[in-house]
Amino acid sequence: MTSANAAWGAEQSLSIVAKGLVALGHTVLIVSDSKEVAGRFRADGITGVVEISHRGTHLSRIVSFRRALRELPDLDAVVLFSVNLYPMTWVLRGRGRPAVLLDIHDNFDGAYARGKVIISALGADRSIVISEFVRKQLPGWMRSSLVPRPMEIPDLPPRVIDDVRVIGVVGRLVPEKRIDLAIRAIAQIDSCRLSVFGSSFSGSEDYARKIQSLAAEVAPGRVIFHGHTPPARIYEEIDLLVVCNPQEASGRTVGEAMARAVPVLVPDLGGAREFILGDGQGFFWESNLLETGLRDALTDLMSDSDRLRSVAAAGHSAMRSRHPLTVAELYQSAVGLST
Repeated sequence: MTSANAAWGAEQSLSIVAKGLVALGHTVLIVSDSKEVAGRFRADGITGVVEISHRGTHLSRIVSFRRALRELPDLDAVVLFSVNLYPMTWVLRGRGRPAVLLDIHDNFDGAYARGKVIISALGADRSIVISEFVRKQLPGWMRSSLVPRPMEIPDLPPRVIDDVRVIGVVGRLVPEKRIDLAIRAIAQIDSCRLSVFGSSFSGSEDYARKIQSLAAEVAPGRVIFHGHTPPARIYEEIDLLVVCNPQEASGRTVGEAMARAVPVLVPDLGGAREFILGDGQGFFWESNLLETGLRDALTDLMSDSDRLRSVAAAGHSAMRSRHPLTVAELYQSAVGLST
């Protein structure tokens, strides 16, 4: 069950997981209150999509999702995929009910948000977490299973990158993505440009304007804002993916880049680093040094052709561990479904 109002990386992951579970012989129904998101799932080939509507208030949302569940056939499990649906764990309690799980794939910075998750978890049977970084933010008593998000490796020759001319940042234009750090770092390196792929989120328009003004001031003509762009195009255009947020819960874009053999530079903290399973599969930058740490890491790797090729190839191979069916089997086990 998802109440996302737009199809972002989390919804893409959910779509791949759902298709994997179907391939394993399960029936999967996705309940959504967004026409856009429901349409995205249908376009991905998922037939079990239930689209609902409500008046837009939190109470009406909960009531509508609860009503939709009552009208569905017998269920083995219900997975709550959105934070504002987590409190439904208490609504769904009762004898003879299906197992209720939280899928926790966000980082919770504030005490209120973390408390909301913890209280909801008390009413859930168990939880699924996207990364060890997220799990460590939750109480030790919470029953949770770590299930990384799946990656589809395109049926294309891996990229071969000898130097870095175009650096990419991919994601929503929101303050927590810290895109301003990349802009300030790029301003100090003349040999490359920055391409930003993503659009502003509701309420983040001021931040989008702020970083566009910053780019025009400190790196005129060298920062391009592309808006929302299909991943296939992004990873053909960039030579390096950079993640700026040291509190990223996971960062699907990291896996997407590695699946195309595009090298990645991620913070030394947060969930994005968990895509790098061993030495030589990606690059790290010192997040406590802010843009200076990012600049220094970029300067160190940009013209090292041998290291770029080696890291890109190792990262590409590492993504085989996130094959959709492999992850679907982990999700199946975490939910408690029989094979």
